[in-house]
Amino acid sequence: MPNTGFYPPAKVQPKLRDYISNPTEIRRDLDELINRATIADYAFAQGPANNGAVVYDEVTGLVEGEREAEAIAPGAEFPLLDGAAVTPQTAKVQKYGGADHMTWESINFNEWDTMQRKLRILRQKVIRKVNKVSVDALVANQNVRTFGVGTAWGESGADPVGDIMRAAAVVEADEDFTYQANLALVNPLDKQDFLLSRDIRDQFPRESRELNPALSGDIDGIAGLEWITSSSVPQGTIYAFERGVVGSVRDSGGGLQVNTFTDNDRQREVVQAWRHIVPIITDPLAAVKITGFRN
Repeated sequence: MPNTGFYPPAKVQPKLRDYISNPTEIRRDLDELINRATIADYAFAQGPANNGAVVYDEVTGLVEGEREAEAIAPGAEFPLLDGAAVTPQTAKVQKYGGADHMTWESINFNEWDTMQRKLRILRQKVIRKVNKVSVDALVANQNVRTFGVGTAWGESGADPVGDIMRAAAVVEADEDFTYQANLALVNPLDKQDFLLSRDIRDQFPRESRELNPALSGDIDGIAGLEWITSSSVPQGTIYAFERGVVGSVRDSGGGLQVNTFTDNDRQREVVQAWRHIVPIITDPLAAVKITGFRN
């Protein structure tokens, strides 16, 4: 998942007062960066939410006696194949956001560095909250399967890469749904322990920074997965799942919303940013929770 910085230096050219009075432009700057940096928008599918709530089906298995694809004679009726067992669910849309401000003095002095810092913090806060509620939805789902590691990583006989591959196979071995695990979420502290594990260091060329994740700090591609670190993932658990399939983020506002207004009493301009969203888990069997790798 791309990790981008703030908008380019060209932004220091216009008058700050013109910029801060234009919420559309602020939204465009923030929205582009937030949507490219959130787990919600990268790992989950996207969909609309109407009337403040969503009703959806959670796939929990197959209906007994479900039919398979069949040979069809010319002119014959096609069999109905949707044999998924589903549980109807509802979820409430919530508004997540915050605000920051610029004093009239800072605006008159055209302090773009101050504006950039404040919007960067606002952006980070929104991203952090959207990430948290997205991961929380996955963590709270009781139908996500669990793979327990037999030997804690760092102990004699541990096989971290093999453990992750075997866990991913739990998702991929389900022929009824043909899920494909291709993305993993990991707590930053667990990623660090993974990289520091002697088993990891010994499995890759010690002289090659490009090929040894312990030297590069990059674990993307290990076990065929793309890896995302997030402090929202409970320490001691890793989630592997199929990106864009395990669930979706329903949005009732069309993405990030931004508003600006003048606070005359305190002589400042206020910027508000928020999103109306609810993350839902529609296919919990497309995910596996890996546990038992910490002592």
